[in-house]
Amino acid sequence: VKEDYDKAFELYTKAAAQGEALAQFNLGEMHYYGDSVAQDYNKAYEWYQKAADQGYQDAQDRIDEMISEGKITR
Repeated sequence: VKEDYDKAFELYTKAAAQGEALAQFNLGEMHYYGDSVAQDYNKAYEWYQKAADQGYQDAQDRIDEMISEGKITR
């Protein structure tokens, strides 16, 4: 299957709006890596934080990594 980041972004956005932590994390990843959107660590952090607030550990791990690498500050 061919990757379609634009479609993924659309579907993740819909699911994230309904509170799906995995979709929120994946939107964070898209912003973190710049897949289909401009790379933006602040937006990535916002999505990671929403997922982390729901107990999604991978999101908290990514936040901790971003802080330790100086990509964001708290």
